[in-house]
Amino acid sequence: MRKLLVPLALVAALGVAGAASAATSVGAIQAINPGAMTVTLDDGSLYHFTNAKAFANFKVGDEVSINWEHAGTAMDANSISPQN
Repeated sequence: MRKLLVPLALVAALGVAGAASAATSVGAIQAINPGAMTVTLDDGSLYHFTNAKAFANFKVGDEVSINWEHAGTAMDANSISPQN
């Protein structure tokens, strides 16, 4: 039983750490770069998307909410939605 306890605790800790890395940021779009697939918010934060279509319907000045995760020093965006 004790042999199983340590691996289970390790798996649980890693699962919690992974879940804690997601975040949401809210702000106005300051810049859009479809070629680099990035959106910059008015606080200067730069978010990387895997597909430029994710933000194709947005323009500079739009208030948005971006769900993202850290990938090293970069912020990888999972989704973007209008903020009302």
